[in-house]
Formats: sequence, structure tokens, C-alpha cells
Amino acid sequence: MDDVGLIFPSGGLSRAWAAAEEEFCSFNLKLNLGKDKSLAFSPAWVETERCLETSPAGLELSKDGFKLGGGAIGKWEYEKKHFEEVRDEAVGLASKVANYRDPQGRWLLFRFCVLPKLGFLLRLMADAIPTSMWQAADDMLLKKCTRGLGIAENEWTLHQTVQASLPLSQGGLGIHRYSLMQKCALVGCYASCLADVLKRLLVQGYANNSDEMWEKVSREGWSQKAQEAFYRLQNDHQDAVSGAPERSLLKASWRDCIEAWRGERAKGVQGRLYDTLQAATRKRLLESCQTVAVPR
Repeated sequence: MDDVGLIFPSGGLSRAWAAAEEEFCSFNLKLNLGKDKSLAFSPAWVETERCLETSPAGLELSKDGFKLGGGAIGKWEYEKKHFEEVRDEAVGLASKVANYRDPQGRWLLFRFCVLPKLGFLLRLMADAIPTSMWQAADDMLLKKCTRGLGIAENEWTLHQTVQASLPLSQGGLGIHRYSLMQKCALVGCYASCLADVLKRLLVQGYANNSDEMWEKVSREGWSQKAQEAFYRLQNDHQDAVSGAPERSLLKASWRDCIEAWRGERAKGVQGRLYDTLQAATRKRLLESCQTVAVPR
């Protein structure tokens, strides 16, 4: 298995890495550090001058960001650099395709080899890259395409059509939006971890009942930060909260959210939380689209 993304906490990297190795071993898998893709990232490192952690041999510490599923997440400069690398690769490939002698072959190569490079990145990072940069990349590829197909500028006609349009991530393709995925992942990690902590403390008899245990744990600073992240998610997506089903986690309290992660169907909680946000975003976009009559 290749390209496994691991996001570590700001402290205790060595312990977290050892735990990850142990977890992978349970599936008969081994983390391979022999590649240049092996790096660790924590949002807490971004504001520091240097990473105070000592990484295991072969693991690189990154302050700028990380890559997940072919897209970049992190500082703006990091995301921009990754976008430009993919764009330049697509433009370079388009230049080579333009030299292919068969016009039909050139078009097929453009259609199935060049355009998908930026198309895939668009599905992943559409909400992270400004529209102006996408437009510039489109213009560059359009010029390469028309030149390769032997189409003169005076033969190329542009038609502008008004239509209802959704981002590709909302078009039923199953592509996740990074802006939502990051927030849900953060809340999910907090809730899952806190649920495990409460469960183990109760088993070990640190409190007489769950209410007493919750009162003790909720005073801790890290627990309060987790709660703040959850309510921040609710506040940032009020439209999703108002339109969510009555039993949705978005309308629940932080404690109810923790209890959901402790329940029997905890594995599906993360997906349901994300799906609720995704559905609300899709509904808002559809409502903002104007109905356009198409002439026959």
C-alpha cells in the first residue's frame, strides 16, 4: 500500500509514530520510510521557527503542509506551489502532444491525458485556489490545444451560456471538499479520542458514574479546546445546522457528540457528520442558481 497520510499531534511525535506502526502491524502492513514522500505535519508547527520534535529516522518534518489524495493542504504558498507544479506538467505534456502528427490522435491525447491532470486537481482543490489562477491555467491549455489541433484564432468562437452550475465536489461524483473534510476530521479526532478516554477512565474506576467523569474531564484544557472546535463547526455552518434532521449531531451538544462516538455505531458517525455538511452546501448552491429557460 502506498501514499498513506498520517497527521500527528504537535507533541509526542515519537509515541504517536510508534502507535501508528503498531496499528499497521495488526493489519500485516509496515510503514516504509524509504521514500521522499514520508513526512509528518502538525498545524502547531506552522507558527514556530523550527520543529522542536525529533523525528524517527527517514521521516521528514514539514512546517508548510502535506499532500492527501493528490492535493495539497497547508500554507497558501505550499498549496500554490503544488498547483503550479501540476499545471506546468499539464502544459508541458500539451506541448509534446501538439507535435503529434495525427489530428485525431492529438485530440484524443488532449482529452484523455492532458485535461484530466488539472481536472482531478480541480475536484480536490477547487475551494483552495482562486478562480483567476484556474482561468489562467485554462487559457494556457486552450492555446496549446488550439495550436496543436491547427485551429487559428479567427476560427475559434466562444459561446457563453448561463446555466445552473455546481462545483465538481457537489456534482454527485463523491469527491470530498477539503474545507469541510478538515473541520470534520478535527472534530472527529477530538471526539473519538475523548470518548476512548472517558470509557477507559470509567472502567478503571476513576469516577462513580459517567456524569461525574464528564465533569472532571471537561475541566481539562485539551478537552475545552475540543469543545470549542465542535461549536466553531456549528457556528460556521448555521445553514447546515438549521436544515439538519432533529437527531443530527450538528444540533446536538458536545457531550451528546462524545456519546455518539462511544456508541455501537461509532464508525459511521464521522461520515454522517460530513454528509450533513455536504448536503447543506449542495442545497444552498442549488437555491442560489437561477432557473434559465433554454430555447428550443
